[in-house]
Amino acid sequence: MKESNSLVKKITIVIIAAAVVYAFSGALISTLLNHIIDEFHLTGTSEGIMSSLMNVGLMVTFLVSPALQGRIKKLKMIMVSTIILTMALLICGFAGTAIIFGIGSIVLGIGSGFLDGYMNSTLIDLYPEDSTKPMGLLHGFYGIGSLVMPLILQALLLWFVWRGAYYVVAILFVIVTVLIIVLNGKIEKVGGLKETEEQKLKFADIKNYFSKKSNIVMFLYAILAAMAQAGIVSWVVRFVTLKYNAEATGALCVTIFWLAATVNRFLMPKIKMDMLKMIIFGCLFMGIAMAIGIFVPNIVVMCVMVGFCGLFSGHLMPGIMMIAAEGYQGNTTLTTSMMSFAFGIGRVAIPLIIAAVKNSVSLELGMLMAAIAAVLGTCCGLIVLKDRKRKALH
Repeated sequence: MKESNSLVKKITIVIIAAAVVYAFSGALISTLLNHIIDEFHLTGTSEGIMSSLMNVGLMVTFLVSPALQGRIKKLKMIMVSTIILTMALLICGFAGTAIIFGIGSIVLGIGSGFLDGYMNSTLIDLYPEDSTKPMGLLHGFYGIGSLVMPLILQALLLWFVWRGAYYVVAILFVIVTVLIIVLNGKIEKVGGLKETEEQKLKFADIKNYFSKKSNIVMFLYAILAAMAQAGIVSWVVRFVTLKYNAEATGALCVTIFWLAATVNRFLMPKIKMDMLKMIIFGCLFMGIAMAIGIFVPNIVVMCVMVGFCGLFSGHLMPGIMMIAAEGYQGNTTLTTSMMSFAFGIGRVAIPLIIAAVKNSVSLELGMLMAAIAAVLGTCCGLIVLKDRKRKALH
């Protein structure tokens, strides 16, 4: 028992380390978007396509992951994920054309999808009684990685071209992979961990999952929440650059967002409120803050409002994951994959929507699409809450 607890702690630490590096890789495209657009001469809707291609890869992964449930051990899949991510980052770094970079982005999305899903489901399995604290730590340290990476990138760009950042993160993933291999060897010696074992998924399980109204609405909620958050993070640098000609300030906005989101995630376990209500209020206030930042023509106000967006929405993704997993112990790969697939849909759609509206109407209205998604997500949350109250009465 003591050895099992020790392994659980070590797995948790390695997963959190992987989450930090994963955050580094996720911050690359949003922070370096202007450089990538200029490098490959992208125009119009294609300005948003690179962010979307990565999320196409994510969605492919989330469709595949449930089929692997109970067939491949989770820690091994985390190891496979880090290997895929290393290769993808090298492809993007060496890409000579937009097509090759796009292929690298899709592969990056595939590795990210596996890693994201298996990190979340593993921690939920390891701490079935109370996953709020470990999930808060996981997403909190992800936030720290996302927070510091834009600052690191601004420093790296003083010495290297943007491609160098992809090489650096690839090296970090190699280090994480080695740690996972060593840890996996120790786990194999004690016969594995029962906490992370799952039953093999059947098609009937997926059918049963989507037969419930609350699960369908949560799926839509996850899409809209991801659209809102990804719209802010992936386009705020571009928005501030075009509106105020201040790219460095745009990168600072991303940092402020993740700083506030990280504070939110570390405070999450201490807030005595039902998680569903927390994500409903968070989504609503994020939409309001974003609308204020867009329409008040002041760069300082924009930075402050982006900070409030992070503070209000930092708990959305882990919160949605935890709510979706309720009642599905032993099937958490299914729930995390479904929610992550929904996140992927939102992240694919929003950069394209923002770019299309920006080019056909205005920059401000394009960015407002993120705020509108947040308000619509709030409506979905209220439907789930109403359904939960109805079930409690019966």
